Formats: sequence, C-alpha cells, structure tokens
Amino acid sequence: MLKFEIHGDGLRLFTKATAALKSPRKAGQVFSRAINETGRIGGTAAGRALAVQTGLRKQTTLKAVRRNVTKSTPSTLTYVIHGQGGDISLKHFKPRETQRGVSAAPRGVRQVFPSSFMKAGWWPKRVAKPNWNGQVFVRANTDGYSVSV
Repeated sequence: MLKFEIHGDGLRLFTKATAALKSPRKAGQVFSRAINETGRIGGTAAGRALAVQTGLRKQTTLKAVRRNVTKSTPSTLTYVIHGQGGDISLKHFKPRETQRGVSAAPRGVRQVFPSSFMKAGWWPKRVAKPNWNGQVFVRANTDGYSVSV
C-alpha cells in the first residue's frame, strides 16, 4: 500500500490553497483529482519497475498482472491498486536452446533449465516447429530416451 504524508512548509501552502476553494465540496473534487493523477503516475512507475525486476517486457507484464484500481472520490479520497499475477511461461524470458537445456533469463538473470527443449530433431540439425510457438518443454523421463509407462 502506498501512503502519502505531507511534512514541512508544503502543509501551510496546502492549507492556504484549500481555503481559497471556499467550499468543502469543491475542495473534495480537487483533492480527488489530484489523488487520481498521482495514483496513475505511481501505477505506471510500479509497472515499469515490475518489468525490470522480472526481466519481462512492459507489455507482457501488463497482460500477466491483473490490476483492479479503485479510484478516489470526493467522499473517500483514497486510490487503491490491487494486483494479482500467476505463472508465466519461459517463452517470454528470451529463451535459447543449448545442448544442456534451455537457457532463459527470468528476473533478468540468465540460467539453464536442464532436460528442457524448444526444437525437434537430432543435434546439430534441430528445427523449430512452427506450431510449438516458441514454447519450452521439459522431458518427463530423466535419460531423454526411454519411454515411461
């Protein structure tokens, strides 16, 4: 939760500006608009920071995180952002296939996921399957050859 506290000379100027508005109704509308604008700015900054921290593109984080915003009204004067997300496929973390497995960069740090693959065929002539859509798969068996029943 994001909380704002006003300290220093700004409070005196703020009180003077509200006195100029004359009516409490008009002041509530002005405060509500200011809170909503600040909330939008804070939400955008949080979205950008989330994209950097997760190693995803900003567009992907916007799709992956469900945001529910409760805007400020003159009676409530609160702006709340509820965010909820889930698991995100490795295909969104810039994956590359290596002989040891797929290398991807979740949280901005590249690491190898053993026993995973993105392409079909034998090394070194592996081919990308168009209907796999860049998805990363993990082998169900440990040696990569035997069939588990």
